[in-house]
Amino acid sequence: MAVSFCIPKQLAKQLKEAAKRGEIQIAELYDMTSEQRREFFKQYTDLPTATEINAGFERAMVSEQKKALANWAEEVFVGKQKKKKKDIVDKINKLSEQDLLDSGVNGAFMEDLVSEALGAKVTPAEAKRIDELAEVVRTEEAKGLNELGTYKMEYWEAKRKLDNYLLSLTPSSQVKITTSTIRRGLMLTSIKSPLVNITGNTIIGFEQQAERRVRSGVIRGVVDQKLLKDYRKYAVDVYNKAGFDITRMQDIGEGKKTLGEKITHSQGDGVVRKMGRVMEDIVFTKMLGAPDVWFSAWAMADSANLQATAQAKAEGLSGKALEQRATQLFKDAISISSTSDPGNRIRTQAIADAEFATYTNKGSLATASLKSREMINAFQEDLAIGDQLIPFAKTPANAIQFSFDSAGVSFARGISKMPSAIREFKIGNPAGLRDAYADMFRTGFGIIGAILLVNLFDPEDFIGMYPTSQKEKELLKIKGATPNSIKIGNRYVSLDYFGGFRGSLVGMMNAKKYGGNFIESAYNFARGNVAQLSDLPGIEQAADTAQFINDVAPMGKLDQDELTKRSITLTSDYSRSLIMPSLMSDIAKAFDESERAIDWNKPADRWKASIPGIRQTLPEKLDVFGEVIKGEPAYSVILFGARVKTARDNKIVDEIRRLDEVGNLPSITRPEVTSSRVKAYKTQVSEEKYNAMLDNFRSNYKKIVSRVIDDPKYKKMSDEEKAKVFNDIKSKSLDAALKKGGYRKPK
Repeated sequence: MAVSFCIPKQLAKQLKEAAKRGEIQIAELYDMTSEQRREFFKQYTDLPTATEINAGFERAMVSEQKKALANWAEEVFVGKQKKKKKDIVDKINKLSEQDLLDSGVNGAFMEDLVSEALGAKVTPAEAKRIDELAEVVRTEEAKGLNELGTYKMEYWEAKRKLDNYLLSLTPSSQVKITTSTIRRGLMLTSIKSPLVNITGNTIIGFEQQAERRVRSGVIRGVVDQKLLKDYRKYAVDVYNKAGFDITRMQDIGEGKKTLGEKITHSQGDGVVRKMGRVMEDIVFTKMLGAPDVWFSAWAMADSANLQATAQAKAEGLSGKALEQRATQLFKDAISISSTSDPGNRIRTQAIADAEFATYTNKGSLATASLKSREMINAFQEDLAIGDQLIPFAKTPANAIQFSFDSAGVSFARGISKMPSAIREFKIGNPAGLRDAYADMFRTGFGIIGAILLVNLFDPEDFIGMYPTSQKEKELLKIKGATPNSIKIGNRYVSLDYFGGFRGSLVGMMNAKKYGGNFIESAYNFARGNVAQLSDLPGIEQAADTAQFINDVAPMGKLDQDELTKRSITLTSDYSRSLIMPSLMSDIAKAFDESERAIDWNKPADRWKASIPGIRQTLPEKLDVFGEVIKGEPAYSVILFGARVKTARDNKIVDEIRRLDEVGNLPSITRPEVTSSRVKAYKTQVSEEKYNAMLDNFRSNYKKIVSRVIDDPKYKKMSDEEKAKVFNDIKSKSLDAALKKGGYRKPK
């Protein structure tokens, strides 16, 4: 891209005066090299501006039009701005045609002109290599199109080599590659990450197939199925072999993306950049990108097929002529540069459908999340803190927005379109009406699907967006549940796997569990949906930041000790995330039968918890009753992580769950977390004695509760009285354990 610039008036004035004095002679400038001309112009201005001025002069030198020098003079002496936008291959071809990538004009290499055109500082040797690689691209392009009517694979592979070489001339900083590419890749190196994406894409894929038929008015396209299959395979192959996602590519100049987002490139020399390329290939291209492109290719082909058929029918064709015209339009649409207005229109809509079917569209929530990440990155671009806190913003944000659509927002949008759609329909244009119906269909699909699902579950099977308090956190542990999940069989399964049904399902289960009359049910339906905003990328990070500030500077006064402790922990965690991929932590958990008690104030505990074999040296995690919290089966940890958990069932857990459902949840928090007396006791005695006190408390608490809930007198009590019994037993058991352990009240 040509660099636009505007010379400050004062500098332009100096140059103008120098020209009047005869100090600037055009003939002499012709005989100078780029470096000499830059040095000459530096007498009157700074180096960056001198470079820009020289690039403009070199453009004029290679032009045969006399007007070029006048344009250059106007640009220099007046400060005229110019903007250009061309594909890099076009720029290289133009430079090559003018012989600027070899010897240049009069044997002098036009360094500034070439550098400006390519957006990178290049030497004569590098320019020659660019021309060689571009020649391969030109040769492959000249060989013609494949049977699909688009570029052959060899063209894409040649273009990737050229692009990579050009990127290597403008390498990203090694710090940014480390923070944005390598660390982000390590965070996402797991089987569960692509699995969630695949599951979500599958569900929305079915919904979108139906919605596209409503929108186009065509149930089955007439383009040959083999052609569709060949295109899908070709699109996936192009991505796997050359890294270009042609299903969502608006033009030939677009770079590489993963899940709709650009990744910091790692081309160039050095070990760090090489590691970055490995991470790009394994995590971003193969694990995350390839499955996403498969779904995108399916949606793109299906959309183009339906639209091409609709267009051919609108032209009054039928039979064989209909098939031929639809096939022609389909091929035109899947080519990167469509040659007809219908082809362009079909391609634009097909790309939009492909993006929507893979949660990579430009939704309003996604835009907000991306902007919040950019704001965080702006503090220090190379550190890319935003990329690390929010690895992917677009996909999860769009998933939440689609869940809102499925819960009713899309229906309201469709209704709002109806008046204008009806007016259009009356004059013979049904497109607006079909568009409104498609919006309404999206909500209908979500609501009907949720109705079928919600009747399969009891209200107590649903876990909402808490924990919001320590008591609710402990309840989750006792149940063996995970937030925002539903119990299927003996497992709590995250609603992340329900894709487009998620919004309406959350709303209905929330209404079923907490609603009474219609007003209360409607309120809880809406409340359940709005609560999903807490999952929006950027929200949790903002809350964590606010909590951090509150912890280290309560009431605006800096707690230096807390800041030091937190800084050590954060540094340790950051170092661990740069060394250990997420998969290693998954493996450590997969081959451990128990959950582990991790002291989050001890960085060493976090390291141990992530290392297979060493994890078992940490103490087992216990609930408030002293029961060991068991881990999940190895396959579940690897495939699903914390999104699927086994429900815990015994008579005490069942009773606590029942009391919670009737609004009388007793105190179930662990005293080591919430009791100031227990925290003080820990500072008074040895670790062994402290643990013995807790064991004594848990044992007595469990034993007494287990006996009491079987007592006929307890069974006759009200639920409120039963909750009070639990609380009394817990309080007395803790008093007894502390007294036996020799607790001394702080003075």
